[in-house]
Order: sequence, then C-alpha cells, then structure tokens
Amino acid sequence: MFEEYKEVANQWIYQTHYPHYKDFEVMFDKIISDDESHGTTTVSGEQITIPEHVPEYKEIRQKFFNWLENQMSFKNICDFKCIKSWIISYDKGGYQGLHVHTGDPNYNTFSAVIHLDDIQPHDKNKFNGMLFTLMPETDGFQHPNHFQSKPGGVVCLDGRVWHGVYPTDTSRRTVVYDIEFARN
Repeated sequence: MFEEYKEVANQWIYQTHYPHYKDFEVMFDKIISDDESHGTTTVSGEQITIPEHVPEYKEIRQKFFNWLENQMSFKNICDFKCIKSWIISYDKGGYQGLHVHTGDPNYNTFSAVIHLDDIQPHDKNKFNGMLFTLMPETDGFQHPNHFQSKPGGVVCLDGRVWHGVYPTDTSRRTVVYDIEFARN
C-alpha cells in the first residue's frame, strides 16, 4: 500500500489508497440532482452534493471514515464528522480552479479527495487531470505537489491547503468529503 505524508509550516497532506473505492461508484449511478458547479471553481463538469438522508451513502461514508481514522491515527485525530460531501464528474477539458475549503487556522478540518479513475499523463498534457496543491512556507516560498488520478487514490488536505485540478483529456470522477475532527 502506498502512503505519503507531507507537512509544511502549519499545513499537511496525506496520500494513501482506499481498497474499497468501488463502493463510491454507486453514487455516480444513483444520485440524481441539479448540478451545483455554478458559483464554484468546477469548470466543465458537474458537482453534486451527496444527499445526507440516504442510508446507503451514510454506510459508505462511515466505512470510509472508520478506515481513514485508523490510517490517520499517527496524526492523533479522531471523531470525524462530515461537514459537507459531493461528487464531481469532470467532462473532457474539465478542471478545478485554485481554491481552499476553510482557510481557518483555528478550525480542525481537512478534505478527503477520493479518485475513481485512472487518468494518465502524456507528452502533450503531463499534468492530465492531476490534483495540485500549494503549501507556503512562512517566508512565502510555495511547495507545489501533484497527485495523479488513480482508482482508490486518496489525498487528504488540511483545510488550509490551496488546491485545484488540471484540465483532463477525458472524463474523471471524484468524491470529496470535508471533515471536522477532534484531537486525541
């Protein structure tokens, strides 16, 4: 299993692989709702909130949260609570503009981004559909990171980490959870 943890100043990123990622595919088949991407940084794709009242989606989320709490126990964080969750289906050429979710240094949050598709880089688009992040040092130097979309790939971003997605040459699916946590 692949795992990587990075920390810069007061921000962090954790990358891993979720073995049960196919559980999320049902959401793309069953969630029927209006596209909410207008007013967000999602371009050429659909962004749809995951309904809170559907027991099947709650079970999928809880299974993922239980697994993720165990994976991230080294951070001494626990009691994950979902603030908001959504799915994104990018069309060819779709991308996500640079943004941050909370940005509040006193609020214990992170986002978990789960990739469902294998999007390969190539000569004409070496960042094809990749999630990218920027983490600044206190002197302003930026640490860029790039995360290729691989089925089951999970990237957890401290709520203050600026991030986006490069344009994709094909369709691409992602599940996102904004999570509040407590410290042990």
